Amino acid sequence: KSLSMAMILFSGCMFISRRSARVPSILSSAVFTRMVLQIPLWETYESSRTDGAFYVWLNMLYISILLTANLGVMNLLPIPALDGGRLVFLLLEAVRGKGIDPEKEGMVHFVGLMVLMVFMVLVMFNDVRHILM
Repeated sequence: KSLSMAMILFSGCMFISRRSARVPSILSSAVFTRMVLQIPLWETYESSRTDGAFYVWLNMLYISILLTANLGVMNLLPIPALDGGRLVFLLLEAVRGKGIDPEKEGMVHFVGLMVLMVFMVLVMFNDVRHILM
């Protein structure tokens, strides 16, 4: 706590010294020197380590929330073999009033899955090509 107080005093003195031509006497005082030299470096590191771990954990939680929300939205796209594709078939069944043949629906989902797999292979190939170039 005394290190942060010393930093506040130092920044305040720097602000004052820029506005006036004279250097404040607090920079050369024994109180300021004692406040800065009183705290060893490892104590500063130890006191900030717990806060750093908390912020790393908070950022990882934020990234996982973003990934989960993104996956949920992408899964609801009306692409066969995803949940959105299944919702389209359920909507068609509700509008038509009768069910769609399960073999035809399965074939549509299979073709959609194969298109997704080909797309993923193309994206991966493009990423590897950009890394190697």
